[in-house]
Amino acid sequence: MEAQTELQALQNAANATNIIGLTIYERITNDKRKTTKKYFAHISEYGTISPSLDYEQLNHFLHGMNKGIKLTNKLAI
Repeated sequence: MEAQTELQALQNAANATNIIGLTIYERITNDKRKTTKKYFAHISEYGTISPSLDYEQLNHFLHGMNKGIKLTNKLAI
């Protein structure tokens, strides 16, 4: 997947969590030896909420967050 497409897909997954201010950023590195792109999740009021992960790992992280939010909302009712 192209880097811009990956970033947009991760942002769409972040938007599905309905957390206000949750934004996905690409981790910029100066190390030319590493070719994998890394991303991280950031909430404007709280800072970074995830480590630097590749596309697949951050996607799992966001889907897990979404499922956790849904479960807590279900239990709170």
